[in-house]
Amino acid sequence: APPPLEDARLLERGALVVAAPGGGHRVVVQMPRGNLEAFHPLPLLVLRVCGALSACHFREAAELMRRHRVDMNLLHDHDPASFALHAKSIVAELGPHLLSLFIAQLSEGDATEGALKPFIPPLAGGGR
Repeated sequence: APPPLEDARLLERGALVVAAPGGGHRVVVQMPRGNLEAFHPLPLLVLRVCGALSACHFREAAELMRRHRVDMNLLHDHDPASFALHAKSIVAELGPHLLSLFIAQLSEGDATEGALKPFIPPLAGGGR
């Protein structure tokens, strides 16, 4: 069983999942009183970010990380060899705003070994 999340979300008794668009990272639930709520569960979000990084869609991944406050170090730590190989295109894709945000958040720790570890899929080449 995955470890409990610090930011786990409790739902009201009787809430129903009414939509989870395929390939997406959003879940829509209907509460017992009839109101709809949409949220982005961390496991689905991290899976989407890692998929974008593996496909070299660095801007998409960085935008998702910025919007949902996911550790920007994942941009590098997901696959350091790929990051080094694509560094020039990453700089061009991110632009000044996302690049400065990424640089400001750089840290020594490995984002794939912290709280995100249970949700990060293994690399296709057998790494991690």
